[in-house]
Amino acid sequence: MSEHMGEKELFLREMVRKIATGELKSGLKLPTESELAEEYGIAKTNVHLGVKELERLGFVQVVPRHAVYIADMRESLTLDGVNATFRYVEGLPNRAVAESLLELREMMAFGVMRWMTRHPDRAHMDRLRACCTALEQAAETGESEAVYPPLLEFMKVFYQESGNGIFPLLIRSFSDTMMKSVDYMARFADPVEMAAVYRSVLQHVDAGDVFAAMDVWAAWNTRLSVFLLEANFPL
Repeated sequence: MSEHMGEKELFLREMVRKIATGELKSGLKLPTESELAEEYGIAKTNVHLGVKELERLGFVQVVPRHAVYIADMRESLTLDGVNATFRYVEGLPNRAVAESLLELREMMAFGVMRWMTRHPDRAHMDRLRACCTALEQAAETGESEAVYPPLLEFMKVFYQESGNGIFPLLIRSFSDTMMKSVDYMARFADPVEMAAVYRSVLQHVDAGDVFAAMDVWAAWNTRLSVFLLEANFPL
């Protein structure tokens, strides 16, 4: 057992992994808490606490005095559950969940672009240009360790400093997911192309042409999505 993780946390991690990757299918009836405790070699109390947390996250459905079933994540997964998926699963989670998150990323970006064109903010644009310049310089090194900091900074400024109060809330809700997605992009996407895309988006937004900016982002997001899904999020 990891010295940094207790029984409940280890049980939770293993269950999230099995559910998110489809090893445990939706509708499956889980063994009793006593049977799970014996299977995982942990105290029944920690299994009980783990199951309650899985229910809160939306991974299981507890039918009182009857049984615990694997839930349909499309209907029950919470924001905390999404973050838990990326926190506990090393690699691609359930493909349907991954595709939905990539689509959500695109929709959130479109929302920020619309806001930026309707509420021009010179300071915000200047910050984004500076981030883009730093990303371009990092891309020249070809090192993912150099790309990660400016990419993360660009994303934070893009979403959190736009002036709209909802976008920062959404980003905080998906904090683990965002950090993992930035990590994947820094390691596996073409940094030169990525910097060029963001620079082009800023130019279109600055010109007030939100639809051109959306077209550039959408084409990039489609290429990125295909690559990540086909590569199965290699580590």
